[in-house]
Amino acid sequence: MLAVVASAVAIGGVAVAYVLYLARPAFLQSLLGRPVWARLYRFWFVGWGFDWLYERLLVRPFVWVARINRNDFVDSIFGVMAFITELLHRIIRTTQTGRLRWYAACIVVGAITTVAIVVFT
Repeated sequence: MLAVVASAVAIGGVAVAYVLYLARPAFLQSLLGRPVWARLYRFWFVGWGFDWLYERLLVRPFVWVARINRNDFVDSIFGVMAFITELLHRIIRTTQTGRLRWYAACIVVGAITTVAIVVFT
């Protein structure tokens, strides 16, 4: 029974659309001359107000919360991490001279130290 009702409503909607838009467009114009039908027509053609509703219920509250939470605690953690990383970079970059002999000497000293620790412990 429910399938029959759904089919009838769908066919009825197609029939009403045919009468209003194709068979008798003058009838549609006469209906739109009345304020109630003009408002209903406008409401239907703005998407039943879903854009307005979506804007008010979802978009504006989300933007409001984002503005309030602009400087939250979690962002400060990442800011401190970035500051420490930049500070360490500035300290370590002073050791970069481009002289290959110094790099090789540091590697040799490190290897000798590692071997000495392993042998004497």
